[in-house]
Amino acid sequence: MNQEQLDDLRARILGDIMPLAVSTSDGLDKFEVILRIIQSGRATPELFEQAYQSAKSLQDEQGRLGALMDLLDEVEMYTPSDGDTGEVSVEG
Repeated sequence: MNQEQLDDLRARILGDIMPLAVSTSDGLDKFEVILRIIQSGRATPELFEQAYQSAKSLQDEQGRLGALMDLLDEVEMYTPSDGDTGEVSVEG
């Protein structure tokens, strides 16, 4: 497979994962799947919001804290550094 074929396959796999994660997963599993999609470079504002809502819904306080900290790390990767225009580029 060449790089274009791999990129296409990756996009199709991610497209299949997200609906399954949202409809069949719950709790920490759901959060972890969404976070992995974000980490794969396919972040969207909607994914960040879904990850946030999923993390907030965790009943276990330690799990919730860990999930929110992990999500904060990802959000900070998209935060503009000094001198940037303030626009955050998130792939869609």
